[in-house]
Amino acid sequence: MNLKQSTVVVLSFGPFVDKTDGVTLEVGLVSAIDHATTGIMLSKNGGTLAVRSAAVTASTYDAHGCYKVTLSTTDTNTIGILRVIYTDATTCLPVWQDFHVLAANVYDSLFGAATDKLDVNVEEWNATAVPAEHTAGYPIVTVKDGTGTGEINTNAGAIALVDLVTTLTTYTGNTVQTGDSFARIGATGSGLTTLATAAALATVQADTDDIQTRLPAALTAGGNIKADALAFSGDTVAADNAEAFFDGTGYAGTNNVIPTVTTVTGAVGSVAGSVAGSVASVTGAVGSVTAAVTVGTISAGVITAASIATGAITAAKFGSGAIDAAALATDAANEIADALLDRTDAIETAITPRLAMRYIAAACAGKLSGAGTATEVFDGCGVSTDRITATVDSSGNRTAITLG
Repeated sequence: MNLKQSTVVVLSFGPFVDKTDGVTLEVGLVSAIDHATTGIMLSKNGGTLAVRSAAVTASTYDAHGCYKVTLSTTDTNTIGILRVIYTDATTCLPVWQDFHVLAANVYDSLFGAATDKLDVNVEEWNATAVPAEHTAGYPIVTVKDGTGTGEINTNAGAIALVDLVTTLTTYTGNTVQTGDSFARIGATGSGLTTLATAAALATVQADTDDIQTRLPAALTAGGNIKADALAFSGDTVAADNAEAFFDGTGYAGTNNVIPTVTTVTGAVGSVAGSVAGSVASVTGAVGSVTAAVTVGTISAGVITAASIATGAITAAKFGSGAIDAAALATDAANEIADALLDRTDAIETAITPRLAMRYIAAACAGKLSGAGTATEVFDGCGVSTDRITATVDSSGNRTAITLG
């Protein structure tokens, strides 16, 4: 039986029969054959018998006196004959079996699912060492040309070589071509006379050279071409007016005022100068305004707490009179007051200014019940809501407070 080198294998080892009658099957030898020192012994390729590797799966009884015995990768690591033997003169007759351990590629080539191939490298040819490969996978081969035995006729079935000549004269079935009969550029009668002449090509080259001399002066540092628009649709005044508009000097004509900006839909980074006209609406973001801006009205919901970054509005950023009562909506003052009164943790944790004022008013001007008892209750000022419930001791000291 063949085994694969360095591979775990389960053997059917047996049969084990009684030492006395040689017939009775021995079925209770698992502990004995797996014993660490006296169990199954191995001889690897004629070597000294030694106990089977301890790192194995425990053997199990199968049937007919045979046991399923596991050999580890250590047990099968030596190529050659592997003898497996067990003897115990007090219990059973000796049991042994020989196996042939094959190299992994040989075993897979013979018994595997075509997962490997046998090594068939040629070391000698007719008692002569084979030369080294010329290229990986391609041996050096000398071919003897000829028609004799063992020779290869390279002309058989091949096209005979063509003799090259300096001047093409006549080839069977063709007419010799000479002079302008060839289809060269500019040749008369060749159908190519309409192609550009040397003079026309020279003109094109001159124009190209002229453009190349102008380009460097027109290029910006970023590699873009700059141009001076002298006229729009033939109108030089329109070009001058466009220049005046963009450089801020106004139109060159009688109406020299920059027109009113009705709508800005993009984002405005900053306004460094003054806006002389009026802006109907701004739907984008304004980065900063360093000059004066007179605001007519601000639509509802345009400015909210969520739209103003922390520290965006401080007293230092507003000039004197920048915001007055006339410029605020009717309910703007109430909204500002409510925001202040309901500011979270403004007085203490979870105590807003509004709550603090309620508790002060209740303690100072609210109705009191339970005075002189262990529990005193203060109602809100002008309401019957319990604002302060105090637990007091015999000296009138407050030991616990419940706020409502």
